Amino acid sequence: MIKLRGRMRITFFEELDTTFLNTAVRKMVVFPHGIYTIIYKQRSRNAGKRAGQVEASLQKMRQVNGQKLLRAMHLGPVGGLTKERLYEASFAVERKLAALSA
Repeated sequence: MIKLRGRMRITFFEELDTTFLNTAVRKMVVFPHGIYTIIYKQRSRNAGKRAGQVEASLQKMRQVNGQKLLRAMHLGPVGGLTKERLYEASFAVERKLAALSA
């Protein structure tokens, strides 16, 4: 298990709550159909109205023909993340990865 300052960074989908999800610390989420990483990035100051806002993305890596490929799905700004949005995004990432294998 991976720990960061005494807090778990890996959690199962059933145990997610919105407070944990909207805390801007990189974490891994275990779904019945795969394991994903949630990353958080702060927008640059030159990004217009949303400058400085922290946004989240869901990503998964797969190896295809010996090459590591990363696919991600934008989740939106921190504070508005939900389990449902996360679940939908995980299937969108799976579709992107399936297109690579075809």
